[in-house]
Amino acid sequence: MINLTLLKHIIKANWRLWLFFTGTMAAILIFVMSLLYLGGVEKFISVALPEFHSVIGMGLYAGPFILISMIYTVVLVYRLVVEPLETKTMSYYLSTQNSRQRVITTQGYFLVLSLFFMILSLSLLGLFYNWIWGSQKLEISIFLLLNVGLFCLQTSISGISFLVACISRRKKHYYWLGVGLPVLFSCISVLEYVSGMTGLRFLTPLSLYSPEQIVRGSIHICWRLPLLALTGLILYQVGVRRFERRDLAL
Repeated sequence: MINLTLLKHIIKANWRLWLFFTGTMAAILIFVMSLLYLGGVEKFISVALPEFHSVIGMGLYAGPFILISMIYTVVLVYRLVVEPLETKTMSYYLSTQNSRQRVITTQGYFLVLSLFFMILSLSLLGLFYNWIWGSQKLEISIFLLLNVGLFCLQTSISGISFLVACISRRKKHYYWLGVGLPVLFSCISVLEYVSGMTGLRFLTPLSLYSPEQIVRGSIHICWRLPLLALTGLILYQVGVRRFERRDLAL
């Protein structure tokens, strides 16, 4: 159950943030696709990634897009949950007839919805740009699966940050865990890539999202991506329950 008035207020307060991060990812996508279509990508990347979908998948969806959407997530969770508690805005939300559950559910709903429309925008933009070029290089099913996988991953990561925000008594606690854990996941992923220590990937949710496997058509994505999404939704639900029961110094 959500509050539409509160949802409209949240959209009005955060649409610029969403537009900035979505626009950044869109600009990167268009730039890389343009290089690929013009045949100039060899000047910018290693010949070890010669295939079109390898460049898109491993070059964008395994790196920049994960990082950018992750930054958006931790910033938005702070603005939705942590900041209102710090500035006492949450007391205003709760002074109306809205229950804690309804307020925090509305905030979580907007977080997931904004991620959905962010990645949907990327999907539509990529398909439209490919249509303009009239190219047959882009295999639609693989491209859409890369975006579905990114959404499932960010649902899981945002669920972690959301849960931490719901139980944190001070913003520094959110910084340590709500921001620290996603940063740690990214560092482990980079360390695994640089060092070749493949066992490290099992320490993070990133292990369940592999653009390389999506490009290759691995059957493992059939259970890994739903597991990521389900984990995120469970974390959201736990966060809502914990927020309902926590003591608030309003």
